[in-house]
Parts: sequence; structure tokens; C-alpha cells
Amino acid sequence: MRHTNGTQSLLLCTFVLFCVVEISHAANLVNVTFVNELVDKECTVLWLRPGPRAMYGPVAPNGGERVLEALTGWSFAFVFAGTLQPLVEHVIKNDVHRYAVTEADARSRRASDSGSNYKRYLNRKAAALCRTAQTCSECVSDRFPGCGWSVVRQRCFVAHPIATDNKCEADSPSALSSEDLLHDAKALLDPWTPGYSSRSIRAAYHVLERAKKTATVAIAAKKQSVKATKLQIQVAQSELKPKLQAVFDDQDAQEMLNATRHHQLAAIHPRMPMVPRRKLADAKPFLSRGEPVVITDLFGDQEGRKGEGMAHPVPQKWTLDYLRRRVFGIQRNGQRTPTLNVAAGSRASCCQYYEPRRVSIEKKYPYPFRPSTHLYLDTFEGFAATVCAATANRTAALASSADADAAAPTLHYLHDIVMQRDGAPVLAGKAAPADFAADLAATAEALEPVAQFNPFYGGIANAKLWIGQRGVVMPLHYDTGDNLYVMAWGRKRVLLGEPGQLETLYRYPNAHPHVGTARVNLSAPNLTRHPNFVNAKLREAIIGPGDVFYLPAWWWHQFEQPFEDTGSLNVWSRETEGIAHPIERDARLRGISLHDHLEAAVSQLVGNRIGVVLEELANQAASADQVASEVEKCSETQAREEDLLRANVTLHSAAVEWLDWARVQPGAGVEVLRSAAELVSDFLRQSHHEVVAESGWPGWQPGARWNLSQVIKLEPELQARCKPALADATFTSTCHGPA
Repeated sequence: MRHTNGTQSLLLCTFVLFCVVEISHAANLVNVTFVNELVDKECTVLWLRPGPRAMYGPVAPNGGERVLEALTGWSFAFVFAGTLQPLVEHVIKNDVHRYAVTEADARSRRASDSGSNYKRYLNRKAAALCRTAQTCSECVSDRFPGCGWSVVRQRCFVAHPIATDNKCEADSPSALSSEDLLHDAKALLDPWTPGYSSRSIRAAYHVLERAKKTATVAIAAKKQSVKATKLQIQVAQSELKPKLQAVFDDQDAQEMLNATRHHQLAAIHPRMPMVPRRKLADAKPFLSRGEPVVITDLFGDQEGRKGEGMAHPVPQKWTLDYLRRRVFGIQRNGQRTPTLNVAAGSRASCCQYYEPRRVSIEKKYPYPFRPSTHLYLDTFEGFAATVCAATANRTAALASSADADAAAPTLHYLHDIVMQRDGAPVLAGKAAPADFAADLAATAEALEPVAQFNPFYGGIANAKLWIGQRGVVMPLHYDTGDNLYVMAWGRKRVLLGEPGQLETLYRYPNAHPHVGTARVNLSAPNLTRHPNFVNAKLREAIIGPGDVFYLPAWWWHQFEQPFEDTGSLNVWSRETEGIAHPIERDARLRGISLHDHLEAAVSQLVGNRIGVVLEELANQAASADQVASEVEKCSETQAREEDLLRANVTLHSAAVEWLDWARVQPGAGVEVLRSAAELVSDFLRQSHHEVVAESGWPGWQPGARWNLSQVIKLEPELQARCKPALADATFTSTCHGPA
């Protein structure tokens, strides 16, 4: 891990305890000795469960020991401190009371990683073989086991449970009219049809292909009345394509990443590692050490599954039409139609997510804020109508060779909580409809084995539904809970940054509505404004239908939709109670704890003037002594200079307090050797330099409510049913009409 000065921190190790078997409470505790035989690597002991005790240490290198009480059957793992990098696991036995981690264990772990590399080589070789098949019949023959034919791309890839067929559809002309074929395709997509599954979606797409060809022939024969039918067919296909556009293999993922990079970002970071794509069996090490991975096979093989597609509704059944008709279109007697959260923004900048955070309001608006994203409430039926109308307009524009993006200048992104902390399915805060609840329960059940590989998993925190249009970008930010991200339809591009990195990604302050978001614009980074971004550690990934993306807590992430409309469900987890906080376990998060501590101290001192006070300190780049010298020359009536002095003294005192805490934490590195003055200087430069000035709000004063004049205007049909938000609402709809 790297810190602000770029120096490699000390590599330490920790013990992690897992209770993996049933234990008799009547058993006697025995003393167990853990030995650190690693050379020059100090250790601490981290005990997760059972019991309230969480952390022990230190353990000296070269034979240092730590004695703990344990029971037979308890499982311990030696891992590097400040990380979850596992080296070796031990299960306590009756006749063994001494366990060690050795240099041989480290070598064995590296050898194991090499074996995984060979397995990945075999997977790449199999994927390359599939690509050599030229026709559908060849692809699904015995010569190409494990391959499937993509119904959209018309190419052979590794078999996918949603996007590929294992048999070929007849391509002969149909005797039915294009209108009849369109009707048949819609019937296949009826969610109440027995046996409805992802196979039904593929079959419907085949029927639409035949319908389009039939319509084309009819138009060539001067049957102009068929033009409207052909447009309906194209719209129906464009709505199905996102479900059938998968990420088939590593090469496919890399090609999509290469084709969609932001030019300015690529000039600064030309080589960003791709997040690994793994089968569940090979993803376990990533899950156990809290590292991102895309799991490709959680929802089963296409071959041999009884009732294929029925067990996992989100990846194999959910489409916009399915949710509209099966879930949200059901009328409930005497119940009000629920309204959900939607963000709207211009195609050039959608959507800068934010919330009217209570802390911002309670702090009496300490930072200027002029959002362009419009947060409003809408029914699912209304949102679906907005998306479908945009799809129809785009399809018509493409058919007439017009600018398709100009036909839809605004983009809309639905995001709403659908599971509460206890896993209970909800919709707009109320109990979810039965069909929706069943779909969510089935998905949560499928994700449980994946979550259990994370040693800190304590259950579901909540889940959120995301449905967005092609072109939406959710800027770089982090969450404080582990996330399993299930793609329902469409493909997303993800940019990631390792935890921490406040010195390179420039986080917004805590009382700002964008807190937890990077000030750096990854689509067009500005090194003049954010010079340290050149040192950022970034990765990238592509996820599509059927993929499950494990996004660990505190990892920065930016989700983009450059390919097509998307739908997804993300499930956040909560941590096991009684364990060490992530900031104590992961040394990369120490900078966040420092910045939070410093900001809180100044906030108590100057209240909602914190924004202007810290920005002025940052712009002056002055030490406490320099400020004191200036104040001595000034009149006592100059309250501003006194504020600066008091704030700077407070910052240095808080930095000293933090250093005292950090020096005894596992994985304490070279940052604890720095002075309080250096830490304060970095804090001001990284978190507060020009935060107020960047808002573009001349004349702003602390306490001024947010300026919503730049919020994008809603379309006329949305304005007609829009209701303006109350002052204390959790959305900020202004119900403006078009300019």
C-alpha cells in the first residue's frame, strides 16, 4: 500500500479467526500459541468471532509469540495486517497447541497463485476455440463443447446462460405477416406464460428478426403501410438487445474497455488493470481478501439446468417490460401507487448523484452547492414510459439517419431501495408486492454463498434497484459497505480506485452533499487543478447480464453506460458486530480517519463557516506559526484572521491526537513518522483547496441554501405530473418545465 509520500509502508501480518464448525459450549478453553516466523514483519492478532474480544498484538517478528484461549474446531488464518491477504489457515486440534506462519507458507501462496494462472490460461484457450466456429450449426456441434451462439452478435462464444443458444433456429422465410410475427414475439414475452425464462427472450428475439425481414420484403414490394410495423419491430428489438448483450470472455471485456476509454483519462493512465473475471470457485481468494472480482457463473450453466432461467429472476427474467407488467403494473386495492427516486440530467453530464444530506442541512449549509442533476419522484409506469419513448425516438432517428442523441437530450436514472437491513423486500418504504418479493428473496438466497466467503459478512444491509439509459455516468465515489452488484440487462463500464487515495482523488468534505465523491472528473481530468491524480491507482471492468460484481467497501467506483440501457440490483452487506472497524484493519483507510478527525474538530470550532475558513487556510498554505505572526500584526477586531489562527491551532492539535492513535494500529507505516504540520498541510491541500471556488457561485456566504437554478428542466409530460419537493424532503424536485 502507498501513502502520500509514495513510500512503501511496512508489511505486517494479522491473525483472523473464523468460527467454521459447530462448537460445544461445554468444551474447555485451552491455551494456544501463535508464532510469527516471518522475517522482519511484525504481527498483530485479530480475532473476529466468537466472543467480544476483537484485537490483540503486537507479535514480534522472527519467532514472536501470542498466547490465546481457543476451542477445538476454531479456524484461524494468518493474513497481512492492514489487508486481508491470507497466507495459511489452521484449525485448532486437541493435541496441537502451537501454530505458526512461515516463509514457506508465503512461498506456497505464491505457488497457488501460479496454479490459478494456468487455469485461466486454459479458460482463455477454450474461449479462443469457440470464436473459431463460423456458423451456428458448427458452434453448437460436438466439436465445440462449452460454446454457444450469440443471438444478437451472430457469433460463437463461450456458452452463456442468458445470451447464447445451444441450438440453431431455422432461418427460412415465414408465411406469417410481420404484424402476426410481432404479436407472436410479444406473446413469448408474457411473464405469465408457463415456462417463461431467458430462453423465451431469445426465442422472441429470433421471431422479431424474422418479422423485420418480412417487413423489409413487404416494403420493397411497395407496401408502405408496413413501415409503422417495422418501426415497432425495431423498437421491440432495441428493448430486448440489452438483455442478450453479455460479456462473454476476457477478450470480449478487454475489447469493450479499449473502445470506450475517455481520451484524456487514457493519456494520463494508459494502462489500468482489468478487474479479473472468475468462476465462483476461483473468486474465493478475492472475496476473502476484499478485492474486486467479477463472478461469471453464479447463475448456472446453460446445459442441464431443470427449469432453466426460473431460479434466478434478476439475471434471467428481469427486463423493463417484465418489471412493468409483472411487478409494478399490478394494481393493489385501496393502495396508492408508489413513487420512486429518479435522477435526470443532460446527456452531456448525467448524473452527478447527490442527496440533501441531513448533516449538510443540520450544519446550516457550510458549502456552496449548485447541482445540475434533477432529483424527482415518479411511478414506475411513468418512468418506464419515459424510457420507452426515448427508445422509440432514438430508433426512429437512427432509421432516418438523424442524430439519435439529439432526439433524447435528457437522461433518466431510477434508483430506489428495495430491501431493508433485515432483507425485507420493500417498495417506496412499504411492503413489496408478492412477485417482486419472491424475486428478491431468490436472488438474496443465490448471493448468500458468495457473501459467506467474506470473513466480515454479517448479513444483508439493504439493496437498491438501478435502471438507467445509455449514456448515464455515476461519478467516482465510494460506499462503506461491501456490494454484490447483479446485472439484469445491459452492460456497464466500471472505473475503480483503491481505498483511501485522498491525496490523488481529492474527496469532497463531509458536510458537502457530494461527500464520498471524488472532485476529479474521470471523463476529463484536470491536472492543473488536481495534479496528484497522475499517481492514482485505478482499475477498470465490464459487467453484463448474468455477471455478479463484488465491489468491496471503500473502493472508489464510477459506473458508466456507454453501450445500452441497463438494469441492475446491488445488495450491500453489513459487517459482523463486535469486530475491529475497517479503518483499524485496512491501513489504506487511515487517511480517511485523519481527514474526518481534523474536519470534525474545526467544525466544532467555527460551525458552518468551516468551508471558507479551511479553504482560506488551504489557499494560504500557511503553518500555525506563520498565521500567528500575521495575526500579531493585525488589529484585534479582525475576526477573520483570528478564525484562521484558532482553526490552524485546532488542526495541529487534532493531528497530534490522530498520530497517537495511529501509531498503535495494525499496519502502522511511515505516515506515523510524519509531523502534525505535514499532515495538516496535506489535509488542506487535498480536501479543501478551492472547494468553495470550484462551485462557481460568486458571492456565496455560509448558511445560504443550495442554488437549484441550474437543475435541468423536466420534459413537459413529467412537469405535468411533477410535485415540488418540500424543504426537508429527501429529493429536490423543482418541477421546472423546459427552457
